[in-house]
This record gives sequence, structure tokens and C-alpha cells, in this order.
Amino acid sequence: MIPFTAQRFVRPSEAFHLFDGRQASVELLTAAVNVTAPSEVATYAKAFSELSELAVCGAPARALISDAITSLGQCGTVN
Repeated sequence: MIPFTAQRFVRPSEAFHLFDGRQASVELLTAAVNVTAPSEVATYAKAFSELSELAVCGAPARALISDAITSLGQCGTVN
């Protein structure tokens, strides 16, 4: 989970999966693309690496989820 407050320089506009560094499967709005060109797979691997560095796990991730749930419960309320 990447917090909204993280300063990201990589903002993928599509979901992708990496397979053994040899293939990236990219899910676009209307199709799935299988990327196998080494230089293009490397681009997805770099994006994944950069995003992974920003991700939080465990207690910090639970805290973000808990905060999101709390804020959703406050939607539509009048202060």
C-alpha cells in the first residue's frame, strides 16, 4: 500500500505484473498487453522497484486503512 502522502515520481496509469524479469503483463482499459522486449520489461521493473520503496506494510498499512475507514464514516456528516 502506498500512502497518498508519498512523493511519487512514478505514477503508472495502468496495472502491471512482472514475471521473472522476462515479461510484463500490462492491463489497459480495453486490452491486456504482454511485453517481452528486455528494455521495456526493464522499464516496468524500475517502476515496480521505485513504487515498492514507497510502500508500507504491517502496522503502518493497517493504520492507513483504519484512517480511511474512519474518514468514510464521516462522509456526509455536518459539523
